[in-house]
Parts: sequence; structure tokens; C-alpha cells
Amino acid sequence: MFYQARAAPAYLGTPVLMARPGSNQYRARGSKAPALIPAGPSGGIFVPHGTTGVTYNTFAAAARDRDCHRRAWAAAQPGCPPELLSKLARDRAQTVRSAVAANPSCPPDALARLALEDPPNVISSRRDAPLLPALQAVKNQYCPPEALARLYHSRTPEEWRGAKLFAIIGRRMVTRDSWGAQLLLCVANNPNTPQDILLELLGNPGQDIRRAAAGNPGLSKAALAMWQLTH
Repeated sequence: MFYQARAAPAYLGTPVLMARPGSNQYRARGSKAPALIPAGPSGGIFVPHGTTGVTYNTFAAAARDRDCHRRAWAAAQPGCPPELLSKLARDRAQTVRSAVAANPSCPPDALARLALEDPPNVISSRRDAPLLPALQAVKNQYCPPEALARLYHSRTPEEWRGAKLFAIIGRRMVTRDSWGAQLLLCVANNPNTPQDILLELLGNPGQDIRRAAAGNPGLSKAALAMWQLTH
């Protein structure tokens, strides 16, 4: 049986996978095993696609492989069957969960769970922050509105501002930018974010967050005009 992938947005990257002749094993071009591909200036990851004709058995074998890079390959494919994505969303490897969270075919319940996943207290480097599962899930344009609302209401404005993420640079632990601000910016950008939350974000102290909320296609022009008249 072959699986038709949900149409992937253009920003999710271009096909980077190739198969060895006579083999069902796929890998990223120029690397030993498929992995998350760093994105451009906007951050996040590219999700490799272009896997038309990959069978269920190929996806299933990759999803249970001991190599986390191969599991991440399966998790990143829009054509991966939903039941396998749901299983991979609980994978012990963060890179695998992040790939599921960025996948446009990720089941809504799995996306909702990943969006609420707490980040680690400390990450190994600054480059790891954009690849955290919660951040990828909230960036996903298919993240359910109820998950975005639950995430937003899980903390007070003061707690959002105080949420920090630490990174180890060399042997020193340094403070990253506010983790709360990163998540809120993704919430403000997501077209599925409920309109009442977008109106609240228009009053956020962060200029980037206010600008994102004002430009969100989910915010009607009438609601924006009314807010501007009353504030």
C-alpha cells in the first residue's frame, strides 16, 4: 500500500532523499543517515519530502529502527502513516519528536501533546532551541486551535516573560532569550490561534509579538479596528 502525503507548505523544504539501488533504505544526500536539515534565517527545520511510492513496510521498518536518525527520517515524511506518527510522537529521542511536530501530516492529538511538552531546563547549545518539539508543534500550521489556547493559558503573562532556557556554551551555562517569548511569537504567527488570544497579544510588551498578532490572517480586520479604537 502506498500513502499520499498531505500537501506540504513550501517552507518545509525540497526533496533531499535518495535511495541506494536495490535497497529500501533512504538517506539525506551527502550524509550517512537522514536527519533534520537546518533551515535558513527564519530558523526551524526543513522537513524532507518527495517520498512518493514509499511503502508502509518501509515506513514501519524505519520507525522501529534502533538508529534515531532513521526514525527521524520516517517522522519527517508527510507521507508517513498517521498511526506511525502517533507512535513516533512519544519517541525517547527529541530529534524524532521534533520531526513529528514539524510534519504537516502529524495527527492533531499528537500535535496537541507535543505543543504542551515542557522544554528541558538546559540545552546543549543555542542551536538546539529551534528544534525543541514544543516550538516545532506551535509553528505547525495544522496545530489545533484548542492546543494553542491551552498552551497560551497555561501561564500568566509574568510567567511567560520569566520563562528562560539555558544553554551550555563550552563549559559555561548562559541564559538564552526568553523561552516564553519564543513560544508566544509562534502562537502569534499561527493562523489557527483563536481570535481572542490574538487580541490579547496585541497588547504584549514584545514588539515582534504584537506585529505578528496584528498580521495574523486569523484576526479579522473588524476586530483589529475595534481593538485599535479602544486602546
